[in-house]
Amino acid sequence: MAKTSITTLNMKRKFNVPAEKVFDAWTKADTIKKWMFTMEHTNKVAKSNPRVGGTWEVVDHRDGKDYRAIGEYKLVEPPAKLIFTFKMPQFSDLEDDITVEIESLESGCEM
Repeated sequence: MAKTSITTLNMKRKFNVPAEKVFDAWTKADTIKKWMFTMEHTNKVAKSNPRVGGTWEVVDHRDGKDYRAIGEYKLVEPPAKLIFTFKMPQFSDLEDDITVEIESLESGCEM
């Protein structure tokens, strides 16, 4: 059984794009590798299978070291909600739950 941290962080952002585009940025490997825990030029691996029980993985290579982040999708409701786990096994056994809620607005969307 995974250990879960008890820290809560709430963030809000507004984007001038449709909610579907923001949802895709969280779930499609070709966009994940550009921003999530990595930069496109340091990214070695970006995988995503956005379905309940599906997994994701990012491997970033910096300063001669690989940093691996992994998780499992718990809820996938395009384009409004996504819940997944986040873990960096080389540093800790802790596993965090990440919840992303996307709301459509007239000028784009809010997350």
